[in-house]
Amino acid sequence: MKIAGILILASILQLSQPAKDSLVKLVNNGYEDIVFAINPKIPENPKLIENIKKMVADGSTYLLQATENRLYFKSVKILIPSTWTTNSTYSRPKTESYDKADIIIADPFVKGDFPYTLQYGGCGEPGKYIHLTPNFIQNDRVLRIYGPRGRVLVHEWAHLRWGVFDEYNNDIPWYLSKQGKSEATRLHGVVHAFCKEDTHNKEAPNEQNRLCNHQSVWDVIMKSPDMKSAPLENTNIPAPTFTLLQYKDRVVTLVLDVSGSMGGVNKGFDGSTYGTEIVLLTDGEDSGISSCFIDVQNSGAVIHTLALGNQADKALEELASMTGGLKLYSSDRVDANGLIDSFSGIKSSSGDIQAQSIQIESTATTIEPNQCLTGKVTMDNSVGNETFFLVTWNLLNPSIQLTDPSGKIYENAQFVSDAASKSARLAVPGTAQPGDWPYKICNTQSSAQVLGITVNSRAADPNVPPITVEPFLNADTNSFPTPMVVYATVTQGVAPVLGVNVIAYIEAQDGTSTPLPLLDNGAGADIIKNDGIYTRYFTGYKQNGRYNLKVRVENYGKDSKAGIAKSRALYLPGYVENGTLISNPPKPKNTFENQNVGNFSRTSSGGAFVITNVPSGPIPDTYSPSKITDLNAIIEGQIVKLSWTATGDDLDKGNGMIFLK
Repeated sequence: MKIAGILILASILQLSQPAKDSLVKLVNNGYEDIVFAINPKIPENPKLIENIKKMVADGSTYLLQATENRLYFKSVKILIPSTWTTNSTYSRPKTESYDKADIIIADPFVKGDFPYTLQYGGCGEPGKYIHLTPNFIQNDRVLRIYGPRGRVLVHEWAHLRWGVFDEYNNDIPWYLSKQGKSEATRLHGVVHAFCKEDTHNKEAPNEQNRLCNHQSVWDVIMKSPDMKSAPLENTNIPAPTFTLLQYKDRVVTLVLDVSGSMGGVNKGFDGSTYGTEIVLLTDGEDSGISSCFIDVQNSGAVIHTLALGNQADKALEELASMTGGLKLYSSDRVDANGLIDSFSGIKSSSGDIQAQSIQIESTATTIEPNQCLTGKVTMDNSVGNETFFLVTWNLLNPSIQLTDPSGKIYENAQFVSDAASKSARLAVPGTAQPGDWPYKICNTQSSAQVLGITVNSRAADPNVPPITVEPFLNADTNSFPTPMVVYATVTQGVAPVLGVNVIAYIEAQDGTSTPLPLLDNGAGADIIKNDGIYTRYFTGYKQNGRYNLKVRVENYGKDSKAGIAKSRALYLPGYVENGTLISNPPKPKNTFENQNVGNFSRTSSGGAFVITNVPSGPIPDTYSPSKITDLNAIIEGQIVKLSWTATGDDLDKGNGMIFLK
C-alpha cells in the first residue's frame, strides 16, 4: 500500500489495543512502582485515595510477616482519572497506564464487592491484575466480611505475583477424606502465615492442589526469584511512598521512518513527551534503530511498532519492549486485512471502555470477476454509537450494498470513497440499530481483486460496558519446539463472558493463516473452566520469523452469559468482637438472570511474536498429551465412576490414540 494510503487509513481508523506488562521492580527487598489505577467511571472522592494508602501501608507490614521478613511494599503510583479535578501535585504518567496496572479500582458489572485476581497462567506464573471495588476500599462494613484490607491485599498479591491458588473451594466446601470423614476444604490460614508443607492439606479438592501438583502455597512462593532476597535484619521498614499521576489528553503520532529525534516528536503538543504515543511503521532494514534507544528511554513516550512485510528490521520490537508499547506485524498479503487490524488494535489505555472504538468485523478475501463478498454484521445492544463501515479494495471500487435491520439499503452513493486509500466509508448517524446488517460487495471488474470490510463501533450506553475481547500471548519471542500459549479474555466490563465461540488466526510470514479454536474448558493450556479466558497451545510453526495474531469471537443462538470471577477472596461467615462471635449475613448467591449477552461478534488484533529454530524439513512430532488436571470420582453404591476432560494427542490438539483402562 502506498504511503499516502497508509496515512489516510490511519486517520480513518480509530486507534484501539493495549499492552500489558507490569512495571513492578524488586529493589533491596522492597517492591517499587506498584501501579493502582482508578477507573474513569468512579466518582471523585479523596477518601478513596486515602484508604488505598492505608491499605498499602497495613499490607506492607502483613507482607513482611508473611514472607518471614523478606519483602514489603516500598513505592506505589496511583493513576487518577482525567475526569477528576486537576491538581498541581499530580504528575503526568510516562508509560504507566490503566491496562498495565497491577491493581484496578472499578465497579463490578455483575453485583458483588469480592476482591479477586485474574489468573491465566499455571502454577507459579504471575496473574494479570487484582480487581478491587470502590465499595471494598471505602465501606468499612466489608471488613466484617473479608477481613482487614491490608491482609486481603497480601492474599491477592500472592496470586498476582507468585502464581498461587486458593486452598478453599467455593463450590466444594466439604469433601470425604481418606479416613472416610467429612472434612472442610481448608484455606491457607491467616495471611501472616502462609500454609507450609507441615500444615498443607494435600487431599483437599482445591485449585492449589489441582494446579500446583499438591505443593503447599509456601513451597510455590519460595520458588519465586523474589524469595532469593535474604531476610532483613532490621525489620523497621519505611512507610510506602505514593506518587499521584493523572492522565492528560491523548497524543498519538504516526512515524514512517526512524530518526534520532523521534523521542521528541510529540513534545510540541504540550511541552512534554511523557505519556504520549508514537506508532512506528517500517517495511525495511534500518541501522538507525539502535541509535534512538537512549532518546526513546528518556522521552517517557510509548512506542508501538508495526513491522510491515518480511524485511522489517529485526530490532524493531526492542523499541516497543523498552517503552511498554505494542508489537504489531502485517504481512504483504493484501487479502489479510493485517494493516487495518493493526491500526484498529492500538487503543487508549485510560480504562474508559465506553469511549473506545471496538472492532465488530474485519474480513478480506480475493473475489473473482462478477462475484461478491457477502455476509452479515451483528450489532448487539452494548454497541452502536459512532458506527462506521469501511469497505476496501486493491484495484477499482466495487459495488456496495448494505442493509440495516429495518430494511433500509445503503449503496455506493451513501459511502464516502477515497481513491488514494482505495476505501469507502459509511458513518451511521446516531446509534446503529441492533440486529443483523447484511452486506453484499461485488467485484464488477474483469479481473480478480481483494475486497474487504471492517466495522467499528462504540458503546451505546455510557452506563453499560460493551463486550470486548483482548487477545494476548505468553511470550513475544520463542524457540522451537517450545509451544506458544494463545489467550483471549472476553468480558463485559470486568465480568467474564462465558460460552462463546473464539477462534484465533495465526498468520506466518509467508501469509498462510492457521485457525486455532480457543477453549475455556479447564484442560490443556486452559487452567480454569468457565472463567472467560479462552486458551490453547499453538505448535503449528511453519517457518522462522514473525507471526501475527488475530482473534474472532462470536455468539449466535447460544445461551452465553456474563459470569463472575472464579478466584475470589474468602467470604467470612462471622467475626469476633469483644469476645463475642457475630455472624455475617449468609453469603449472597450470584445469579445470572437477565445477563444473557445475546448475539454478537468481535475481532481484535493480538500483536506479533517471533519464532526461531524451526527446522527446514518436516516438523517432527515432539509433543505429548497435556496433563489431565480434573480427574473426578463419584461413588454410586459399589461403583466408582471416573470422569475427566481429555486433552489431545499433541498437548491439547487432536485426539489421543490410546486410552489405558
